[in-house]
Order: sequence, then structure tokens, then C-alpha cells
Amino acid sequence: MSGIDFKQKISFQRPFSNPIVAEQEYDIVRQFESDRGRIVNSAAIRRLQQKTQVFPLERNAAVRSRLTHSMEVQQVGRHIAKEILNRFKQEQRIDALGLTNLLDPFESIVEMACLMHDIGNPPFGHFGESAINDWFSQRLDPDSCGSEPSSQDGCQVEVLRLREGDGDLNRLRSRIRHDLSHFEGNAQAIRLVHTLLKLNLTYAQVGCILKYTRPAYWAQAIPASHSYLMKKPGFYLAEEAFVDRLRRELQMGEFDRFPLTYIMEAADDISYCIADLEDAVEKNIFTVEQLYHYLSQEWGTVESGDLFDKTVAGAFGKIAQGGARRSSEDQFFMYLRVFTVAKLVPHAAGRFIDNLDAIYQGNFNQALLEDFSPAYRLLKVFKKVASKYVFNHRRWSSWSCRATALSAACWISIARCWRCRRQTSANW
Repeated sequence: MSGIDFKQKISFQRPFSNPIVAEQEYDIVRQFESDRGRIVNSAAIRRLQQKTQVFPLERNAAVRSRLTHSMEVQQVGRHIAKEILNRFKQEQRIDALGLTNLLDPFESIVEMACLMHDIGNPPFGHFGESAINDWFSQRLDPDSCGSEPSSQDGCQVEVLRLREGDGDLNRLRSRIRHDLSHFEGNAQAIRLVHTLLKLNLTYAQVGCILKYTRPAYWAQAIPASHSYLMKKPGFYLAEEAFVDRLRRELQMGEFDRFPLTYIMEAADDISYCIADLEDAVEKNIFTVEQLYHYLSQEWGTVESGDLFDKTVAGAFGKIAQGGARRSSEDQFFMYLRVFTVAKLVPHAAGRFIDNLDAIYQGNFNQALLEDFSPAYRLLKVFKKVASKYVFNHRRWSSWSCRATALSAACWISIARCWRCRRQTSANW
């Protein structure tokens, strides 16, 4: 553990700025306060208020948007970060870990990464991603582009078809076709903050939203050592040079992750599992009583004092007592959230500290809450119930089909406009 020095990871340098000198604590804090201002005031954050978290085409203001969800994740991420730093203080390890003058930046980086974690998601979430990828795959046929031209090449874009004798160009064409056919919200987030909005955030702040570590054009086998970290695209070909610079600045291996990203991921895992179920109750997909029954079924035998008893059963018991000024639904989810966060935040912090060596290096190949503990079991129960009774509900299927059709129609319209623009330009 002697090789851990967070000063080497929490970099306040920026890609579009001259080298920054900051030695005093407040000088360092100011750099990350600047990040906060750039992020909170960005168009990417404002757009989250118009995107729904689970239910597409939603008009009920009580159902979560991406913005309200991200604010909840932000709070849980801050809580986990504070828990970790408090344990480091109690163990008198702040100086040894290179965290002197970096406690506020540590928290701020996690908070802002949580707020930004969904900025790359398209309208309609994963359905939007699928619609984009289907549209490009049908026209670029990425699966047929090997190293040599083929008569079976179904690419409809002439400039991207492989050609005889174009070895280097063919490799680039193949990468572009795979890249465009693998849209992913996390990769789009990197593109937004660096290329499109040019927020010029610190390397540490951008590193914290680099959740997955392979390029979108990746078509090779994924190494077992990084199977989790590389399970989805993390950045696009257009941002590859920037990601290379970021890795050098943050001393990250080629497919490794920034250490604080694990905290952001855990905060999202804790937040969305409960939120999805609460939104389903708000949409009258099931009642609180039905939800409790479904959760109990998935958990199995409940024993006095186990995690289910302390969280779900404890919350349900509170509404059974009656006398509350809140509705039973609000009362249940308030206690469920409080009890769950109270148990899972310390667990996530403990996992971070117990695996600090691998997490610092960035090669810890799993999520913090993916450890087959009671905490992991509880999150799996939440996810299974959402999958069975929310995402397979007939109303959800109807919403998702409409969302997918609308996404596809948008891309068809964009393509038509682009063709008309090209034809108009050619006629001038």
C-alpha cells in the first residue's frame, strides 16, 4: 500500500489551459470549484430535466427525470466519499495516502461525477441507444468489415467501404464503422464535456466519468483481467487522443479506471434501484403492498435481524403503525431509502478501503457492490422485481415501443435533411 499517492491521481491540470501551479489548499480547492461551476451551469445538465429516468414520454411531474435522479446519486456519492475519508482520518492515513489538502477535491470530484453520470444518455435511455445503434448498423454493416474488402459488405456509405490495397485506410474505415454503430451514453458523456461543450474540466474530473475503459470501435476479444471494466464502450475514436493524454496525466494503465469512479458507480447502483420501484408505484403499476410481496418473494425466508428485515420489512412496518402525516407510499419509500442508504453506504466505503490497492491502480475488475454480500443480494432483489414487474409490464412495453419508433423516426429525418443539404451544396 506504500505506492498509493492520491496526489498523482487528483490532477487539477486542464487539457486546454497552460500548466496550473497550486500549492496551497485553497488554490487547489478553487480549481475544483471552477469545475463545479462549469458543470452546474452547462447545457448538458439543463437538458437532463427534459429526459425521463425510467418512463418515457412522462407527464407526471412526480416521476423522476434524469436530473432529479442525478441529484439523488450526487447526494449518495457525497455520503460514500465522506464515509471513506472519515475512516482514513480515524486510521490516521490521510498524509500517508497523499490526501493532504485534497479532502474537499476528493468529495467534489465524486459529487460532480455523480451529477454528470447520465449526461450522455439519449432521450428514452437504453431504447434510444438501441435505436441509434440499429440505425447505424443497418447502414454501415460493421460486422462484415474485416481486414480485407468483401463482396458481402453491406455498407451503404461509399467512403467507408473497404477497398483493395488500402491497408491503413481500411483499418480506419473499419474502426469508424464500429465506432458509429456502438453509441453508448458513457462514451457520449466524454464526448460532450471534452469535444462538444469544451468545458475544459480538470483531468481528474473527466477521469471520474470514464466508467468503461475500451474504445467504441473495439472488435477484439476482451481480456479476462478487465472483463467488467471493458464490458461497454467508454469513449469514441474522436476522443481517443484526449483519453490517451488523460491516462498519462492520471497515471492510468491502458484499460484501467480512475479510482473515484468506483464510488460514483456505487452511488448510482444504490439510488436507481429504489427510485425505479418508487416511480412504478407513482405510475400505479403496483401498490406498496404488492411491492412488499414481490420483494419478499425474491428474497426468500426473512430472518429476524437480516438485511431485508432491517430495510424493506422495517420500512413496511413503519406504515403499518399508521399515524403518519405522509401518505403510506411516501412513508414507505422514505424509510426504505433511509434504511437502505444507512446500510449500503458504509458497506460500499468498506469495500473501497478493503480493495484500495487494486482500486487505486484502476484494475479492480468489479463494482463495489458486486461482492455476493447481503448488500449485493438486496440490490439484486430490487433489480429483479423491477425487471419482472416494471420493465415487462404491458404499459412499459407500449411506452418503450413508442419511444423506439420516435427515436428511429428522428434519425430518418436527420438523414433526409443531411442529404438535402449535400444536394443543395452540390448545386451551388
